[in-house]
Amino acid sequence: MPLNWKKAELDSSKTLEKLVAAHAESIEPGLKILDANLLLGDTAVDLVGIDAGNVLVLVELGVTAGADMLLKMLEAYAWCLDHPDAVRRRYPMARIEPGWAPRVFFLAERLPESFLRQVKYLVFPEVECVEFRYLESNGTFAVYFHPVERLRRPARPTPPVPVPAPKAEAPPPAVATATVAPRQPAPVTVGPVKAPHLGEGSDLSRQWRKFLKQAETTFAAAKMRPVREYLQAAFPLCTVHDFYEASRPAQVFHVLDAAGQLVHQVVLVEEFLARHADEEIPAFLESQRLADTLRRAGHAAVLVTTAGLQVERQ
Repeated sequence: MPLNWKKAELDSSKTLEKLVAAHAESIEPGLKILDANLLLGDTAVDLVGIDAGNVLVLVELGVTAGADMLLKMLEAYAWCLDHPDAVRRRYPMARIEPGWAPRVFFLAERLPESFLRQVKYLVFPEVECVEFRYLESNGTFAVYFHPVERLRRPARPTPPVPVPAPKAEAPPPAVATATVAPRQPAPVTVGPVKAPHLGEGSDLSRQWRKFLKQAETTFAAAKMRPVREYLQAAFPLCTVHDFYEASRPAQVFHVLDAAGQLVHQVVLVEEFLARHADEEIPAFLESQRLADTLRRAGHAAVLVTTAGLQVERQ
């Protein structure tokens, strides 16, 4: 007898949690659910698991996806980034490395277009949007999962390798057709050249000192990327802008909200950049809990020095 499937009603959110936990492999091979209703920060995430690569997975469930699911996920996501040691203690099997981020799953019976548009502008490294159908036929129940949107942050393009231009061949030497007696050059007397004054008060001195100071700091340009990535992961709804400030001297990072208003600012002093290699910077920022300090400092600048963090009060 053929089965005629029809939509079944879920009696509670607990039923949905149990269905997803029991059929996680149907969503993605290797996905395992470890916890339900886990309190992370000020909110409880519906499900927590790990994927086939032992990366932590946060799952938010609902009937119709909306802004409340986004806000709950943002709080849980930010808490995990700010407290990697606590996450590591609870889930020792999870792969948590410097610069890590959990994966995000939104699973609902209906995913409106407005919700999918909002998700695209969140700076999560990976987002999975999945619809489900709970079906029944002659007393037999089944659940069906349908991936709707899979978002990945694009990898940074590899800069092209410069190819040296071929050397131009020298033209053949010209053949002299007549012998010309060389002229004796007239003697030229060159007087002493006065060097330009580079004292502290001269404009030329200030311009050259500023130019040379900027030239000295170009070695730190490669170290800006891990700092930007850390701040972007900690504040996914904001944009990050950085610039060199010669008066400190230091590299300054501004975290701006959606309206372009300044939310946080970080100042990396030159001595810190000189003493730390590129790969050491993310671990140092994590150990000093820079994101927490920025939230407490508000608009005040947070200085990153070799000794640690310092809030610069106006």
